[in-house]
Amino acid sequence: MDLWAAKKAVDYSLKEGIQHFVMVSGLGAQDPDEFESEIKPYLVAKYFSDYYLIESSLDYTILRPGSLTNENGTGLVVS
Repeated sequence: MDLWAAKKAVDYSLKEGIQHFVMVSGLGAQDPDEFESEIKPYLVAKYFSDYYLIESSLDYTILRPGSLTNENGTGLVVS
């Protein structure tokens, strides 16, 4: 989801009284300047999407997955 779609989803959730919003972000989105990579524009968009959600009055969870693999899950979650 791009930056503007994420903003619209948060706005819609506020309007419709959604109780909890789950944002799928990205590892590194908390500080895009820390990473010099081809995906930096993606991380910047995720940073601002996350910030918009955090500043809203919604209860939220932000997931920041790292690399995707085809391996089986380990059953462990790090928070």
